[in-house]
Amino acid sequence: INAEYMGELVARWCSRTPPTMAAEDGDAETTGFLRYGDYITLYCHEGNSEKGFLFSDLSTESFNGVYLDGSRSANRSNVGNFKACVFQVLAQTRYKDNKAYLKELKKYKDIQAGLADLHHNPILQEYKRKADRETEDNVTEQARQRNKVVVYGQRIELRHAYSNRYIRISTLSTSVTEAANMGVELSNEKSRQCQFRILPRFKVRSEGDQVRFNDSVIFESNKTKLQFLHCGGVIPRTHVKYGLHEMNLSVSASTFVLLNHAHEEPAAVAKYLQGCDVVQLFHKEVDCFLASEGPPCDMPGNGKEVQEYLRPLEDVHLRPRNEKKYRENKPCTSAGSFWQIEFADTPMSGAIASITQHFKLRHCTNQMYLGVYVAEGSDETPRLKLVLPE
Repeated sequence: INAEYMGELVARWCSRTPPTMAAEDGDAETTGFLRYGDYITLYCHEGNSEKGFLFSDLSTESFNGVYLDGSRSANRSNVGNFKACVFQVLAQTRYKDNKAYLKELKKYKDIQAGLADLHHNPILQEYKRKADRETEDNVTEQARQRNKVVVYGQRIELRHAYSNRYIRISTLSTSVTEAANMGVELSNEKSRQCQFRILPRFKVRSEGDQVRFNDSVIFESNKTKLQFLHCGGVIPRTHVKYGLHEMNLSVSASTFVLLNHAHEEPAAVAKYLQGCDVVQLFHKEVDCFLASEGPPCDMPGNGKEVQEYLRPLEDVHLRPRNEKKYRENKPCTSAGSFWQIEFADTPMSGAIASITQHFKLRHCTNQMYLGVYVAEGSDETPRLKLVLPE
C-alpha cells in the first residue's frame, strides 16, 4: 500500500486518565508479572511451526469450539475482531452448589418451567439459596485475589472476553480431527473441567515461580491429570471452521506464549477509551454517523492487476439518522457505522488510550482501515477511503 493511502488519526479529547490507574498500569508493565484479573492472549507455537492465536468468534451452542487463527506472527492476528482472542485469568472458584441447582432445574420439562415453580417448591428454593450464596462467595474470592501474582502450579480459569464463557473440556464430544482426544469448548457453566494448572514449558521456570508475560507455558486439565491443551489437526471442509487448527485435550502438550492485552480496570474506569473498543463517529452539526457499505474490494485477477492498488468499492459517507424517528434521537444501529480502535504502535493492546495517542480506525464489517486518499498528480481535496490491511 502506498503511503498516501494510509493516514494515522490523532485522538484529542478532554477526558483525562486517573493518575492512580496510570500508576497501576505502569507498575504492571514494569514488573511484567501475570496477575489475577488480567486480560491476555495466547499464541501457540510448536518448534518451528506457528499455529496462531487461540480464539473463538461464534457464540452459538452448536459451534462453541476453540480454534487457532493460523497467523504467522505474534504481532498480527488473522481474526477480524481481536476481542475474540482475549481471555481473562481468574482464580479457581467453587461450582458444586450451582451445579446441583442446575441439575434440579433440568428435571422439569424446561428450565423456564422450573423457575416458574420456584415459589411452590421448597426443595428447589433451598438449592437456589445455596447456589446464590456460592455465587456471592465466588465474587468475594475473585475480588480478594485480584492483582495477586499468578504462580506456576496454581489452578486458574480462562474466561473468554468476547462471549463471557469459560474454556471447558467437553465430556460428551470428541475432537473433530483426533478421535482419541476429547474436545475443547466454551461453556457458561462452571465445573472442574474449566480449571487448569498453569505450568512452565521449559526448565528455566519451576512450580512456585511467578508467571511472567512472554513466558512459554502449558495448561494441564484439573479434571484429568497428565492431559493438556493440545493443538489438533486441520479441520476438514465438512466443518464450518474448515482450514483452522482446533484445540483438544491430549497427553502431548502444546506450547503457548502469554501476551499481555490489558489490566483489569474497575467499573469507574470503563468509560475511558481503550484499545480494540468499538465506537461510532457522530458529526454533531449535520447529525450524521460516519459509515460505509458494500463489498470490501474488487479483486478480479492475479499478477499485475493485484500489484496495482485496486480501489475498494466501499463508499465512506455521512449517514443521517432516520427522519421519521428523528425526535427519538436514537443512534444508528447499522453495522456499517461501527469502527474499532487500533493503536498505531501496538494494534493488539487493550490499554487505556492517552491524549494525542495515534491510532487507526478499522471498519467492523469488512476489516478495512479508514485512510486519506489523494490521487497522484492531482490537486483535488483529500478524501476518506477504506484501504486494505497491511
